[in-house]
Amino acid sequence: MKVNKKLVFLFILSLPLLFLPACTETQGQVGVLTQSESAVRTDLQMSKQQNIQDLIAQRFQEPTLQGRSPVESAIELSEKYAQLSDEVVTLREKGNHLVDENNRLKGQMGVLNADLKKAEQELVEANNLLIDMRIEVNNWKMDVLGFRDEIRQAETAQLEALLKILKILGGQVVSETTQSETQNAVTALSAKANQPQTK
Repeated sequence: MKVNKKLVFLFILSLPLLFLPACTETQGQVGVLTQSESAVRTDLQMSKQQNIQDLIAQRFQEPTLQGRSPVESAIELSEKYAQLSDEVVTLREKGNHLVDENNRLKGQMGVLNADLKKAEQELVEANNLLIDMRIEVNNWKMDVLGFRDEIRQAETAQLEALLKILKILGGQVVSETTQSETQNAVTALSAKANQPQTK
């Protein structure tokens, strides 16, 4: 490839050299030039030709200065091309792998988002259920405490009725200290009765 470029370049550089002698002949036929003008033109043409020949010579000398022949440079370029081709194949495989991985992760993300929404909905429902249960437990506790107070009041009323019956039947009247002790005993008994029995 490089050799072909060199040959094309040399051919292009040599084309003006072929036309230069023909141009001077036609100029000589068309008009008569003075000797000084023709000498100047000849010197310019000679210097241009010398510059072109120097460039051509340098063009051929560059590969030898680098120590590589066109064949060696072609081999080196083909090795670089093969290496770069391998790198391109590797990078394409990596790119395809990354695209596949990305698509797989997008699919997983869709499934996980659906699971997450479902879990969030279940958590909201569970939270609402717990709030309702707590309200019911608080109501039940208030009912139990209220019922307990009602039971105490009923038991106190029963004991007072029993005391009245005892008085009517002619039972012995107890003093206030004894009555307070009896009241404490009744309260203790009612508290004991209200406690859950263990088996």
